[in-house]
Amino acid sequence: MRQRLRQVALTVALSLPLVWAALNAPPFVSQPVAQARQRYLGPNFPALVTSSSKPVEGSGERIVPSFSGNVVSFTSHWNCNGNTFRATVSNPDSAGRFQTASRTNARNLQTVSRASASSVSYLENVPGFGTVASGTGALVDANGDGIFEGASGTGSTEKGGPVNVSFSFMYADVTGDGFPDYITAPTSWITPQAGGCGPPVPVWIPLADTNGDNIPDSIVLDLNGDGVPDPQFFTSPKLGPPPGVPAINIPGLLMLLAVLGGLGVWSLKRNQGRLAF
Repeated sequence: MRQRLRQVALTVALSLPLVWAALNAPPFVSQPVAQARQRYLGPNFPALVTSSSKPVEGSGERIVPSFSGNVVSFTSHWNCNGNTFRATVSNPDSAGRFQTASRTNARNLQTVSRASASSVSYLENVPGFGTVASGTGALVDANGDGIFEGASGTGSTEKGGPVNVSFSFMYADVTGDGFPDYITAPTSWITPQAGGCGPPVPVWIPLADTNGDNIPDSIVLDLNGDGVPDPQFFTSPKLGPPPGVPAINIPGLLMLLAVLGGLGVWSLKRNQGRLAF
């Protein structure tokens, strides 16, 4: 009977940290994150360009997109073909959200169109010559949990032949709460180039919380800076790193250490007469 009571006591003691951690984590306890600090991409939270591996808010170059008429533009000295990038948006859906963006790069007309919620098509034409490149790109959800961890693309060029690329996104936590606040793509074909046309540098895009769990998950545009998502632009699907090993929070970890330490002392005292040194 005494042995059974010891087993029950041990089970309860080892379970307490897990119960404590669960009760002190969402959804039971909300994280102290103000909704007013939503990182919508725009003048309040611009994209950050930095040569370091992690963005630092308030430093580096701030890329602030603007929207006028049907043109999205931003100015950056990282842009290889002139300082100002301009793209014309068109083809709104029934809700008024633009589905196509195009720009002229040198003589080439480059067009990206939304094919589905998580994929796009790409077309590049030269006036008087025809199509010189085409392809498709899609977000990748490797484990089927509805959160996209990377992207892949396939295509072909008139001179270079087939093109295939895939990558996982990179994330940065600037608040120290364990959740990503910015996202970037570690690939040269989507990042600008240092010094005009030097090596590629990362562009860190802010992430916003779209489902109220205080975990940033999507790219949301607020180009007029009023703190409200712009209704004429799509919100990205949920983006995030692959799920890791479940972690216990700090109070639970301290309790676990205390319990294990106490059990160790109890075990040593219990077996003190049996140990031989």
